[in-house]
Amino acid sequence: FATEAHTHLLHPGWLRHVAEAKHRPASWLPAQTVWSAADRCEPPTHDGPAVLATDDAFAAWINDLVSTGFARLRALPADPDVALALAARIGAVRDTNFGPIWDVKADVTMAGSADTNSTANTNLRLGPHTDLPTRETPPGFQFLHCFRNEAVGGESTMADGAAVVAALEAEHPEYYEALTTLHWVFFNRGPGIDHRWSGPLIDLGQPGAPLTLRAFYPVRGFPDMAPEDMPRAYEAMSCFSAMAGSDRFQISYPFQVGDLVGFDNRRILHGRDAYDPGIGRRVLRGCYIDRDDVLSRLRVLRRNGVT
Repeated sequence: FATEAHTHLLHPGWLRHVAEAKHRPASWLPAQTVWSAADRCEPPTHDGPAVLATDDAFAAWINDLVSTGFARLRALPADPDVALALAARIGAVRDTNFGPIWDVKADVTMAGSADTNSTANTNLRLGPHTDLPTRETPPGFQFLHCFRNEAVGGESTMADGAAVVAALEAEHPEYYEALTTLHWVFFNRGPGIDHRWSGPLIDLGQPGAPLTLRAFYPVRGFPDMAPEDMPRAYEAMSCFSAMAGSDRFQISYPFQVGDLVGFDNRRILHGRDAYDPGIGRRVLRGCYIDRDDVLSRLRVLRRNGVT
């Protein structure tokens, strides 16, 4: 078409792409499936070797991962490099102060002490939480591969933060308002590191941004609000934690050798029951990948007709 000063040539495929709204960030992605404990008792599960080997199986797994917020692979080899092999099919691993890939194992028991840079490296129960709320943008997705487990206990727990937040807004609007507006300082300091961020526990960001839960009690350091707001902030946080850990929302399942579970670290509240490391070793290997790379990989698969 022409204007007074210019002639414009537009590809009809580009016009159709825009007309069908395929230029939007949500295009090519599945709708979010919000779930509670009544809907499922374990993660959506796929055959691990098939997901590593074929695009069709990989696309089915990553579709569940994005839609429900978590998905499991079964029957992977007990090889500590499996998590990196899966990550290579998606995108760049996100490095942190824990390194690009890290182990989760008990370096300290309830009765003892040792040098550890994470509560994950204990045998203690971990309540529902998200990782690294101390960062401006916490990691998008986390992948945990179990390649050794002789311990008793240590079942994994997960709850859909999107379902918890929706219920909180409907049933306790005053707590929802407090958790989406009142800020906390999330704080992690040690030799060579000093990470800090101030934000609400339920961080809605700008319109259209994904839900970000900042919910890890060991690094929720200080209220960053007017003193008169502190009582309702603590009440709201207590309500949120009780709901997230309740039988209504939280599920529990064992980690078997060869399992790999991926989950949306900003949406899914994960945790672990206590276990006895004196009976046998339990070692998981994990890594983070940013949300952008996971969504990009799924869009490319769907754009190329892999479903």
